[in-house]
Amino acid sequence: TSVMERTLKRLRSRNYLGLSTEEIIKMVKSVPLVLKQWNKISPLICFLADDANCTMKQIQRMLRRYPQLLQYSIENKLKPKMLFLCTELDIDNSSDDFAKIIASFPTILWLTEPTIMAKIDFLRSELRLDTDNYELEEIVLAMPSILGLSLENNLKPKFEFFTQSVGMTRWELKEFVLYQPALLAYSLENRIKPRVAHMETKGISFKYCPPYLMSLTDDKFASWCDTQTSTWSIIET
Repeated sequence: TSVMERTLKRLRSRNYLGLSTEEIIKMVKSVPLVLKQWNKISPLICFLADDANCTMKQIQRMLRRYPQLLQYSIENKLKPKMLFLCTELDIDNSSDDFAKIIASFPTILWLTEPTIMAKIDFLRSELRLDTDNYELEEIVLAMPSILGLSLENNLKPKFEFFTQSVGMTRWELKEFVLYQPALLAYSLENRIKPRVAHMETKGISFKYCPPYLMSLTDDKFASWCDTQTSTWSIIET
């Protein structure tokens, strides 16, 4: 329509990110309020670049995937959340690591502080993480979306499964998670339980296996199980 054409022309004139017309239309369709918030894009770019040390490539990717970023106040929402994360993770907002966390999981910028703290406190407690936050930072840096997982419906059931059903100690589970934080992001019902059950049919104990095992494709996982003959991972009888 003529209204849409005029709107697109106006948005393209303020297109600081170099988005294509198709990408702008997609953003508007997914979050209609973008039409009213487009004037905020320049200040947002400056904030993400100057305060969060994000590259233009990272900012482009963030806004393509999460245009709702434009809805949040920089001073009242984004900046306080950035300072909160820097304090809790003991990380400098001018570092590449902080930019990586934000760019990988922009949703962290609008999760509530109590929601984030519940996950942080749980990880610190259950994994007996060190007090200087180095181990916590390593986990979040490798898999920022962990802080977005449901505590009651996701993290707690996985910890219970690994410690009670698999029989892993907190220390053993900590070593697995530190090696590959993505372990906590895999589906408990669709990946973790079926693979552990499959290994048990072959007499293989998960807690003695390589910590990257859950990340293998189904074919590679099956192949590993079929060729496994080392006694170090066989369940004791």
